[in-house]
Parts: sequence; structure tokens; C-alpha cells
Amino acid sequence: MNELFLYNPENDIALACDTGSRFTPPRQAALLARWGAPLIWWMGDSGDYVLTAPFSSSEEENRFWQWLEGVEKLRGSGGPQFINNCKEARICCAVPWGWSRYAIRCLYDAGVPQEAVSHMENNMDTLRLLSHRRSAGILNKALTHSLSPKWGCLIVSEPADEFFSTAEAKEHIDVNGTSVYIKSPWSSSGRGVVCCNNIPADKIVGRCDAVIRKQGSVIIERGRDKILDFAMLFRADADGRVRYYGMSRFFNERGTGYTGNLIRTDDHICSELACYLPEPLIEDVQDCLCTELSLLLAGHYTGYLGVDMMVILNGGEYALVPCVELNLRMTMGIVAHRLCSLTGREGIMRVFPGKKTTATPGALPLVPENPYFNIDFLPS
Repeated sequence: MNELFLYNPENDIALACDTGSRFTPPRQAALLARWGAPLIWWMGDSGDYVLTAPFSSSEEENRFWQWLEGVEKLRGSGGPQFINNCKEARICCAVPWGWSRYAIRCLYDAGVPQEAVSHMENNMDTLRLLSHRRSAGILNKALTHSLSPKWGCLIVSEPADEFFSTAEAKEHIDVNGTSVYIKSPWSSSGRGVVCCNNIPADKIVGRCDAVIRKQGSVIIERGRDKILDFAMLFRADADGRVRYYGMSRFFNERGTGYTGNLIRTDDHICSELACYLPEPLIEDVQDCLCTELSLLLAGHYTGYLGVDMMVILNGGEYALVPCVELNLRMTMGIVAHRLCSLTGREGIMRVFPGKKTTATPGALPLVPENPYFNIDFLPS
């Protein structure tokens, strides 16, 4: 299809800063984008491209080609081509990890033609608003309204309260207690989310004040008795229709941040969920999300997206929170789903900050070796 893929995970920070194309990412975010760029190779096909930075040394170049040889053995033929600039490439559409004015500037700087980004360029103000965490609350309420008449207490609304002043946030915490999550309006992969269990109330209020000063408001959600995390994945078309893409089973081993995915087929994930919830409920949620997302996005967003959910214990019974997060961008779960589809293999995908000291026997690195960002795939 001649699509150009760009890994720009710093995009959520760009949306939060709201400085348009003038945004400069923090050093750690820039390093993550630089060294993690080959990850998005899994999303493309033959005839597509992946934008990466030029090699900084012959050693880096050698590591890259060794890595590519290894992953091509797992994937087989038909992967996209890596390029450093787009002036010689024939590109019909850009597919960044996330969209913003900053992302568009990066694409233009690389030589991407205007027609490859024009489908999104005029939607940036609306997209920023839709990427705010209040959209997850709006979607959750819509899903609860549609699904509760049939499924009753199996659907649990998880209303998030948004506060625009520190005094209001403090009053809420004083009344409702400290078993809450504090969330920044714009953040990704668990960053900007703080679990406040065992944190003194004054520290929580201080965190709320910092988020309000930086992003204009703070989101407060009460904690739940979580059993597992999963997500439904979608792709929004240029015609405004949102189509189901697949399922994701992700996990977290270090507090609130994302640490990896189970690589499973959709059938396998649904079978696991069926241990807790009726299968027709999951099917109804999928259909309802396609409808509600199409209404919410109204053609203002084109690309991949994910809706994070939770199975919880509610009054001693299993129940579903149908929208914990709405991610209007590509996600690691989407990469994991694609990896399973391409290879026909199941396993586990794990994210490691910094350079691993020891290799996991049998694991395949999903990005070339580097000191900042490592992901591996351990087939089962």
C-alpha cells in the first residue's frame, strides 16, 4: 500500500504540552523514539516503509543487520523497507504511532508529501481534545447506558471525576478516601498514572496540584479489585467508520506502567475471558464499541486505536469495566496482535527499560540491541 510507518511514542507528551510543531521532546522520550523505531516494522507489509534515524556508527549498523536477519527468519518474507528520508520513496499514506502537529512536522521534515498526511492535518485541535482522558469517561458512560439493560451488574460504570482546582480535588479525597488513581489528562502506557494506596493524603493533593498546574485539570478514579487487564483494538477508516481489529491481553509488573503483552490469538484471549464473563457479553461490547467510537470520533481520527478494559470483582461477583482508557494511537497491544498474526506463534512480549544484563534463553529481540529500550518475544 506504500504506507510510511513512524514510531513516535513521545507524541502523547506533545499533545499534553500543546506547543504545536514547536514541541521538543524530553531527552528520554527522544531516546525511546530513536532506538525503538524498528519496533513498528512489524506493522508494515511489502511495499511499505519504516522511518528510522541514520546509523550513528558502524557498530550500530552491524547490530541492526544482525537483528533484521533474525526477525526475518521468524516473520518470513514481505516486510517493509527501512529508510532515513522519504524523498525517493513513493508514499501514499503516513501511519505514525500517534498524531499531533509535532508528528506532522517530523513527517514533513523527513520529506513525506503533503497528500500523505492531509487526511489528518486539519483535525489536530479536535484530536487533542478527543485524546484527553475525559473521552474515556464519556465512552464508558455510553457503553454502560447501552449494555446495562441487558447485562445488568455484569457491566460496571467507572466514572472518573475531573477537577480543575486543587481545593476541589482535596475535598473529593477528604470525602472519598485515598484508594484512588490520579491521572494526568494526557499520558500513555501508564505514565501519568499514580496509584495512591498507602500514600498520605497531603502527598496526593500535592500530586493533583502539580498535574493541574501543568495540564489544566486532574482525573481521579477510585480503585477496583482488578482480576485482569485486556483491550479491544480497532482501526478508524477515513470514511469515519470504526472497525474491530482484534484483542490484546496486557499486564503490568511494576505498579501502573505497561510492562508487556501475552501473545495470544483472539480465540485464546476470549476463552480466558469466558472463565469470568459470558462470551455473548464480549461480543456485545465489541459491537457497541464500533458504534459508539464511530459516533465519538465522527471521522476526526484515522488510524489504529485501543480501548483498555478490566475484569474486576464487584460485590463478590465478576464484572466488566468496559472502558478504562481510550488510546487514540497505536498501542503495544496492536503490535502484539500483529506479531501473533504474522508468525502464528504464541508467547509473551516483555518491555525492559535500559539494557538487559542477561539475555533470556530462546527470546527474540523485537528491536536491535541498544542501551535505552528493549523488547523481547519469548515464544511458548
